[in-house]
Amino acid sequence: MAEIGQVPSTKTWDGAASPGVAGRVGRFEAAWKASRKGHRPDPRAFLPEEQLDRPPVLLAVLRSEIGLRWDGGERVTAEHYRDRYPELDPESLKELIYEEFCLREEAGDAPVPLEYEERFPELADRLRRVFDIHDLIGSGGSAAFRVSSTPEVAFPESGQTTAGFRLLEELGRGAFARVFLAEERQLADRPVALKVSRTGSREPQTLARLQHTHIVPVHSSRTDPATGLHLLCMPFFGRVTLEQLLAQDSVKKARTGADVLAALNMLEPSSPRDSMIARSVFASLPFARAIAWWGARMAEALAHAHERGVLHRDIKPSNVLVTADGLPMLLDFNLARDPKAEAVGPSLGGTLAYMAPEHLEALAEGNDDRVDHRADIFSLGVLLYEVLTGRRPFAIPTGASSVVEALYRAAEDRRHALPAIRDTHPEVPAAMEAVVLKCLRHDVSHRYQDAASLAADLQAVADDGPLLHAREPLVSRTIRWSRRRRWPIALVGLLGVASIFLTNAIVRARDDQVRAVTLMSRWIEEGNGEARAGRWREAAGKFIDVTQLATNTVDFASQTPLVAKRDHALARLKDVNLAIEIERRIDSFLAEAEQIRVRLGVARDDPSVASRIDSLLPLILSALASDLDRLLPKTRLRVAREVDELLFIRALIAVKRGGDRVKIRQILQFAGSRDGERKPWQALASWFDDPSRLVGPPESEEASTAGSCLLLGLLAESQGRREISLSWLKRASRLDPDFPGLAMPLVRVSALSGP
Repeated sequence: MAEIGQVPSTKTWDGAASPGVAGRVGRFEAAWKASRKGHRPDPRAFLPEEQLDRPPVLLAVLRSEIGLRWDGGERVTAEHYRDRYPELDPESLKELIYEEFCLREEAGDAPVPLEYEERFPELADRLRRVFDIHDLIGSGGSAAFRVSSTPEVAFPESGQTTAGFRLLEELGRGAFARVFLAEERQLADRPVALKVSRTGSREPQTLARLQHTHIVPVHSSRTDPATGLHLLCMPFFGRVTLEQLLAQDSVKKARTGADVLAALNMLEPSSPRDSMIARSVFASLPFARAIAWWGARMAEALAHAHERGVLHRDIKPSNVLVTADGLPMLLDFNLARDPKAEAVGPSLGGTLAYMAPEHLEALAEGNDDRVDHRADIFSLGVLLYEVLTGRRPFAIPTGASSVVEALYRAAEDRRHALPAIRDTHPEVPAAMEAVVLKCLRHDVSHRYQDAASLAADLQAVADDGPLLHAREPLVSRTIRWSRRRRWPIALVGLLGVASIFLTNAIVRARDDQVRAVTLMSRWIEEGNGEARAGRWREAAGKFIDVTQLATNTVDFASQTPLVAKRDHALARLKDVNLAIEIERRIDSFLAEAEQIRVRLGVARDDPSVASRIDSLLPLILSALASDLDRLLPKTRLRVAREVDELLFIRALIAVKRGGDRVKIRQILQFAGSRDGERKPWQALASWFDDPSRLVGPPESEEASTAGSCLLLGLLAESQGRREISLSWLKRASRLDPDFPGLAMPLVRVSALSGP
């Protein structure tokens, strides 16, 4: 029978598996087959005389005997051998226990590992490791690993309600968990992804430490008191995994990112609420560069986790969610290693096809000390290879006599040179091939040393730029260098032609000047068009072209029209560079505002919130005082909303803590002078003037936007009126379930208000 899970940690097992023992085992089996029941041969009769040589032979003969007895209908147990052969060492007994386990599976039973840990408590640690490996590789028999021998609680079904969640649709299932699309009844029936499992894990604690755009976060974790099932509530970002997307025939033939998005739309149509920015970027790229763009996002998520000491350890297509926005998100941190949450001892697990060689060896040896964040980088490299080529780079070993041998053989296979991607897929850029193969280097010191470096190189591939951390073939670098600089090269050629014409300036000076002025005028007009569309960097390139053309023209200083065009282009270039700087500050402001909102949601009375707002608002207000009109209308609206919300939160903190009344009055007057719905500010000013004037329920007030309802909810919470606050927050959720900053106050106030 197949020997899955043997651990070669002692000389006993090494000897039992050696060729020298095979002759004695063969003679024993021949004697057994020639005997009758009741007159079976004694295994001890086949042992060598030398005592030191006996243990491995005894183990091999007993393993043969237990198989022969089961073949004959005698279901002997490991206790039978423990009682009759007290000389068996712990490793040998463990091997016989596992042999019984596998024989039961082959007979159609569903043995439970916990049963064996209870029968042999002195070997519990050794057995647990063997069963973990068995669970990982699988034998095709039992599916009941790591569960109790007591009757299992049935999973709920779609249409039922459990612990306040109405289950709408099953999204996926495994041996130990189900994932549902559900509605959270206590929070305005908001849609969530609910993971229901029979056993708890470190996943909620791990996810709580991670806040990243490309990692599926956690809303809450609880245990259903009625059933004992463990519930993990997460935002619902869609139902399509990368594995499901890759299974589509249209994706296998995709030439561009747009082709991939078309396949995604077939699985989950996009809606007007979905962000078109990410989709437009992805759709504009050729297939391989689009995958590089996705890979950069996943690498950024890994970098965020690694910086916090969290290793994912199971990167694969089924653990990557693809949202309707066209963005990848890492999920399923059930196997993640988190030093701040993990119990002592190795954390075994993963998916064999995507494991780094050191991960496979650690699994075989039961010690994961050598497995670090670079194993995740290897796994991401396998994933990218599979997406680009449609196949995995490594085959699963077959014909091994044990799981441990299979693990070592798989690790060795990963140490051989990989086939070049471009040999079969020449459309993949050489730079992309260089990045993937660097991820898959068997020597960890030759891989990317951190996920941030990998993200930078993948983004460079997506942008058709130079690699920073991997070596690209010279020919490819040269071609790409020329392609990136085609406009400067074209400009140089144009200037060369212009210089030839200008050598005849005595005869045709006027004509040359007209040509130069015409070309510069066209570039200026094109630059102005790019600026009106908000494409500031493209506009800057046009104005730079104008100044360079003017400066390189013969007798430039003496030609007034050229000087005028040059000066106009320089003035516009100054405006465009200012707009680029304003955009940079806006992006920084929005990121900091999001962090303040998260901090406020996690710790309501955190004193650092007020100080962070105080340091942030003056900078953005001064920057926008005269330059707000340079922003696109959509950006202006978002910035104005963020400023209004931060001002309100700052004023609310000051009023609640009894701050400087003059400063508070200044904030209230400033905000009150601005356009828009003023109801939250009026309510805050009333409370400031008279503490007895509290905000009422939604039925008694007027507020027509989700933003106003959110602010009134925060005000009611500060006044100690949690039920009123929850009513306002629920109304905000009904008006706009995806309104920024709403989720955390809803969760916090709901938890404080009770059922």
